Amino acid sequence: MRTSDVSITDASVDFDHVALAHPLMISGRAIDGFTFTRVRLEAKRRDGASAEGQGTTIFSVPWSWPRSELSVAERDARMRELTLRLIAAARGHEPMDPVQLWRRLYGDLDRSSAAAAGEEAMPRLAALLALGAVDSAVHDAWAKAAGTPAHLLYTSDHLSEDLSFVGSHQLVGAYPSDFLTEPKPRLPIQHLVGTGDPLYPQEAARGESSLVDWLKTDRPQFLKVKTSGASVAEDAERIARVRQAAASVGLDPALSVDPNEAYADTRQLADLLDHLERRRVVISFIEQPFPRGMDAPGLAGVRTRVPILLDEGFTRIDDLQTLAERGWSGVVIKTAKGQTPALLAHSFARAIGCAVTLQDLTTVDAALEHSARLASVFSLDSPHFECNSRQYAPSGNDALARRRPGLVEVVDGFISVSEPQPGIY
Repeated sequence: MRTSDVSITDASVDFDHVALAHPLMISGRAIDGFTFTRVRLEAKRRDGASAEGQGTTIFSVPWSWPRSELSVAERDARMRELTLRLIAAARGHEPMDPVQLWRRLYGDLDRSSAAAAGEEAMPRLAALLALGAVDSAVHDAWAKAAGTPAHLLYTSDHLSEDLSFVGSHQLVGAYPSDFLTEPKPRLPIQHLVGTGDPLYPQEAARGESSLVDWLKTDRPQFLKVKTSGASVAEDAERIARVRQAAASVGLDPALSVDPNEAYADTRQLADLLDHLERRRVVISFIEQPFPRGMDAPGLAGVRTRVPILLDEGFTRIDDLQTLAERGWSGVVIKTAKGQTPALLAHSFARAIGCAVTLQDLTTVDAALEHSARLASVFSLDSPHFECNSRQYAPSGNDALARRRPGLVEVVDGFISVSEPQPGIY
């Protein structure tokens, strides 16, 4: 038993709709808004100390639950119902550390999501987003009750077990803190180029910013290019045009590519790389080129040319154990799934030497703050911080701009991260 263990004594949740300033296109699917979920809970330590914590997530339904007979609103409602069920389950446990509690809730997640979803099975990815806000709120309250920034508590003094349960012998006797760094005060941003985003001012609609406009203002060192998958040649041309747009304003940013599951096989991916080589375009990594859950024979051969990272397909911690044998180079972390899986994925990747990066889900307000805090203490293969809400949902950050202006004000390609406070923010 540890004095720092907590039990959840009270909890509530708010759901708010955030409208995008303009749609974000993902493999032909338009996202024009999402639910911002904020869980608040009270945690009590074994020694009687207590604190309130909050956890946030984004219910991006077209991303997490893309195919269904249900409407987007109905799917969103079922994710809300699952959040309520998980909050109730968290309140029913004895004192423990946040990772222990997450493991209990995670182990029962399929049953909980089935009860919330009713007649149609909820995808695991959607269920993880519902769990994410609850998990992060527990970490926040736990650390606030200890009066300490959370990243300093992930040691044997405060966690009941090491990381060996994740499934690697390199993690025997290891704890998340072993893989964290000193907080970085600044983070280089990654700018997102959507499939429908205009590249030059003359291509932009009235009141719309083009990529060149953004590059001139924010001067990012990293660009992520979304591709449609309709034509490999057209995708390669689009990526090349993005590089040319950057060059036109004197920038040479690192390029990554995100097809969002649009390619059917490794042959298409190899063709894309061939097209890019002919255009002398270098890319840093590719995210989830194939549909989630699909095996991709020959992927190990392609990854010798460029790292291929698992994103939407990363829905179970066991997925980490089979990354290499399935051909993947590494994994993408999204804090919307919660603090615990982010810590576990980061620790696993660093322990076995596979690639790891942290990406966005159009996080706003405290969700953006949470993501930036973890990025500041993670050791990532690409140091960028994606904060695409400044492009697609800037109004969602109005309160954050007053509270933490450095997180939303880009200066020469960087945002500023304040000194860590007790909790996860």
